[in-house]
Parts: sequence; C-alpha cells; structure tokens
Amino acid sequence: MLSAASSKLASPDYVAVGGSTLREIGERCLDCREVEGFDDVGTDRSRFKCHIASSWLAGMPVKAIAPRDVRRWVDELAKKDTVDRRGRRKVSRQTRRHCLNLLRACFAQAIADGPAGYHRGRGRYSTVQAQAAR
Repeated sequence: MLSAASSKLASPDYVAVGGSTLREIGERCLDCREVEGFDDVGTDRSRFKCHIASSWLAGMPVKAIAPRDVRRWVDELAKKDTVDRRGRRKVSRQTRRHCLNLLRACFAQAIADGPAGYHRGRGRYSTVQAQAAR
C-alpha cells in the first residue's frame, strides 16, 4: 500500500493540491498592474470582484485549475444575470472577454511568481490559456 502511494506521488500526472488560490494571485496581479501604470485598474478590480473572486474558481489553488474548469467558468459567466443602472440582463460578451483576459493575466502573474505557483512538469498555465482562448 505504501509503494502504491509513493508511485502515485512520483507519477508525472500527479498534481499536488495546495498553494496560492486564484483569489490571492488575482489580488497580486491587480496590484502589479496598478504599479505598472495600467489604465482602468479600478474597472479591472470591479470585474475581478464581481465575476472572478465571487466564483467557485477563485477558491481553487491555481496549479489545480484545469482547462475544463476555465471552460465551465466561462459557460457559467455567460448565463449569469447582472443588475446595474440599465436593469437586469445577462453579462455582455465584451465583459466576458475582459474577464477572460483578466484571468489570463492572473495566470501570467502566477507564472511570473515562480515555481511555487506553477507546475512546470505539466505546463498547466499554457494549456489553460490555450483552451480558454477557443
């Protein structure tokens, strides 16, 4: 039984769950964007808070997020109702696109943060970004 567990841990398909969550990485990403002088960081913070940080995806460790998770989140975002001065309606296509680009920036921040948030053996983030772009 112990040998089975050790062989699973040694497997290249094994991804340990833990590390920084998407919510934590997202906050660092937004802080970096503000320091670097990006325009509309306030709008990005609002999008992050309303559509990313409030989702189930935000609580997941970044290195455990798979392409199917991103696709599911995008599908749920398309069905989500929102309310503002224009009344109740679905989240617009442009807002969904902005949110997806913000999610990509969060994954890029995780890669920039280094190996603690990135599983180099599986190339997680590049796979997630490529699948989400479709």
